[in-house]
Amino acid sequence: MTRTSAALRPQPTARRHFSALVVCPAEGRRDSFSFLLERAGARHVVACSRGADARQQAQLETSNDICILDGSTTDTPLLVLARQLQTLGWRRMMLVSARHDALGVRAAMLTGIRSYVVTGNTWGHPGAHSQRARKLTDREIEVLQSVANGMSNKDIGAYLGLSALTVKSHMARISRKLGTGDRAKLVAIGMREGIIS
Repeated sequence: MTRTSAALRPQPTARRHFSALVVCPAEGRRDSFSFLLERAGARHVVACSRGADARQQAQLETSNDICILDGSTTDTPLLVLARQLQTLGWRRMMLVSARHDALGVRAAMLTGIRSYVVTGNTWGHPGAHSQRARKLTDREIEVLQSVANGMSNKDIGAYLGLSALTVKSHMARISRKLGTGDRAKLVAIGMREGIIS
């Protein structure tokens, strides 16, 4: 293998461990946020359904890395909650909302929220794919990410140091868990569920 081809291989991403606070009333979305944060390297995720609970938990946490606020939180006005959490040390805040409102975005930014993410209105509880995707092992996710990067089973084996038979076994387990043997569909499911990019 040449130095050039080796340099083109996708390299593992270094992760910085961090703590996170999630405020979201919908259990499915709350679980999805927590899952994605843990996959991104969060060593500790505190998930709350109400702003009141978030304020209480925020006072107990000493590592205030990132806070995700869901726009459907209603027990406390969001911008008021954001200010309260900021005074408790949570400075890096992201608001996730189904509303695409320029004035709302501006108000959020003036409050100190660093990111405003607009989602579709149909994002509800995790579906069957999401539940199965959570059962993928780290190695299976590596294999699926390699598929998404356009690698063949042979290339995946060489990249991950696995035999062709082992790669084939991983692919079979991924297919069973995600309910399809089509590589393109497997990649689409993985991307939609946020486990690969």
